Amino acid sequence: AKGSRELFNFSTRAAEHMAEKGRAVPIQILEQTIKGSKGVIDPRGSRALMHTTKMWKNGKAYNLEVLYDEATNSIWHFKYSPVKP
Repeated sequence: AKGSRELFNFSTRAAEHMAEKGRAVPIQILEQTIKGSKGVIDPRGSRALMHTTKMWKNGKAYNLEVLYDEATNSIWHFKYSPVKP
């Protein structure tokens, strides 16, 4: 997690998720998601943008959401859920 803290700032909740082995997302995937998608306005109304992509973990496809605030270089939230067939 030390390397990830150097690249992005994390909200307390996002940092807790990164510390959980089963929930963590590799920092490279978070970075690719942010850089590789335009992002849409946060549905909750913050200044951050919601970036989405498909990722693979343990041989399964997931939809990944990353809420990123460029002004503070902060990841406020991320989650992934299985891709529905």
